[in-house]
Parts: sequence; structure tokens; C-alpha cells
Amino acid sequence: MRIQNIEFLRFLFALVIILFHGGHTSPDGYLAVEMFFVLAGYFLGLSATGPLPSTGVFMRNKAARLWPLFAFAVVIAGGNLYDMLFKLLFLHATGLTLKYQGFIWFVAPFFWSMVIYFIILKHYGASRSVLPVSLLVYVCYVLLVNYDGGNFNVRQTVNSVFSLAFVRAVGGIGFGILLVPLFAKIRNILPAAGGIKGLIFIGIMEAGLLFFLLFNMVFHHLQYNNKLIFVVFFAVELFLFVERRGFVSRFFDCKFWGFMGRYAYAVYIMQALGLKIAAKINQSFLGGTLVSTTIEVFVVLGLGILGYHFIERPAYARLAVQTLSRRT
Repeated sequence: MRIQNIEFLRFLFALVIILFHGGHTSPDGYLAVEMFFVLAGYFLGLSATGPLPSTGVFMRNKAARLWPLFAFAVVIAGGNLYDMLFKLLFLHATGLTLKYQGFIWFVAPFFWSMVIYFIILKHYGASRSVLPVSLLVYVCYVLLVNYDGGNFNVRQTVNSVFSLAFVRAVGGIGFGILLVPLFAKIRNILPAAGGIKGLIFIGIMEAGLLFFLLFNMVFHHLQYNNKLIFVVFFAVELFLFVERRGFVSRFFDCKFWGFMGRYAYAVYIMQALGLKIAAKINQSFLGGTLVSTTIEVFVVLGLGILGYHFIERPAYARLAVQTLSRRT
């Protein structure tokens, strides 16, 4: 299931990641990855409100969406053959390898975290899963908040026990799952939409939260150390966008953003190659910072769009067992 204005947020955070890896954002630009985890968990939680396929089908479909383009990026990047093998087996940055660097570190933790939560949801059901998911989320966020003074930009394996990259994925995806029943409860106690005044008031809230997230991820380094505040504010923004009670969420609820949001994963995966190509272009094209940044963004977006249409989409159509009723 696609929610058009949520696809806008997905695409927007993909742009933030491009700018962050290009060195054009504040040190907090990496937090856009946490938003991707939360969104993935939210859609997985939505899927659990209906019938679920078998675990094998879920794993195959998820791998069919993630692996082909990921494998292409791994092969293009090259490197040590053994390290490449671990990446291709979805073991990179899981604690089972010594490597956790790179732009595409999140794919393996994301895949296995989704599988773990799917098994929990399928075994216990949506309502009875709240407690175990809550415990996992609590433990993960306690580790993240306290390990490096609230800084979430950590991926290493700690004391040979747990991978912080995996902890980030489990925490974010689990948090997104918990938002589904939470939003349902809030929705039941909310008054009816308040006409034009309500549209304007809630729209101002939407704009303010979006400004806070983008301003502090791109332009300004928030001095408050506990970066969990970004996840909390994003949860509020997500609820407002899902409910579509403000003019901002309604403005971005159109097919164009749903169309652009489909490229978010491909853009993320192709950014390393895109930034290398853009760097060579910028070396021969003497432009200012704005020009070089624009070139980086358009090159990465172009490669992402090509990667989606020529690798991700056709590979998924060929490899997937069936199409899930809701996007996860």
C-alpha cells in the first residue's frame, strides 16, 4: 500500500542522505536513515492487520526487492572478495563480519530485522505482538541513547556481543510497528476535522515539524545530545501525514510524490557510484558549491531512476513469489 504523502517523506529523506554523504549537511544528516527504518516498520505493522503470507514467501519477496540492485552496487564497488561475499549474503554490519562501513551498510540489518519482526507478528498476531516488540524497541533505544551520548551514528559491534547497526534497525523498525496501534487509538479519541481553521492549524504543525527535522538534519547541528528526539518528532509528523488533516499533508498527497517515492531505495543504493561520477564531473567543471551539489543530486537521482527501472523493478517482477497486499 502506498500513501502518496508518505512517499514524499521517503523521497525527501533520500535527498537528505545524498547531501549528507556528499558533505553538505549538518552532522545530524545521518538521522534520515532512522526515518527509513521507522517507515518500514510502520508499513510492516499495517500489513499485519490483514492476512500474512508464509515466512518463506515474505523473505523471498523482500530479498527479491532488495538484493538485485544491492548486489549490483556491491560488484561495481569491488573490494576484497570475502568482504563482498559477506555483503551478498546479507551479513554485512550484522555483527557477523568485521566490516560495517559503507553507504549501503543498512541493507543487511534492515532485511534481517524485517524478517524477525515478521515472524513475531505472524506468530503472535498484531495485538499480542505489542509487548515483545515494545521490549525489543526499549532495549535497542536504551543502548543507542547511552552508548555514545545519544548519538545514533554508530554501527560497530560492541564487546563482541551486539552490532549497533543491527540495534538501529531493530529499534527503528520496531518503533514503526508500534505506531500502528498507537495511531489507531489516537484516531479514535480525536474530534472530527475542524474545517478550514483546523486545516490551517494542523498544517502549521506539519510545516513546523518538517522544518525542525530538515533544518536540524541539513543546516543546523542540534546541540541537544539525545537524538531520539528526532524519532519522536518524526512519529508525530508521520501521524499528521497519515491523517491528512492539514494543508501540508494534503498538498503532498498526490501521485507525483508517490511516483518519486518509489525511487528512494534505488537512489540510496546507487549514491556511492553517483557521488564518484559527480566528483569527476565537478573536477572538470569549475562551478561553485551550489553547482557541484546540484550535479551530485541529479547524477545520483538519475542513476537511482535507471537502477529502479532496469534492475530493481524487473528483478522483483521475475523473482518474487507473489505481490503482498500492502507495501512492507
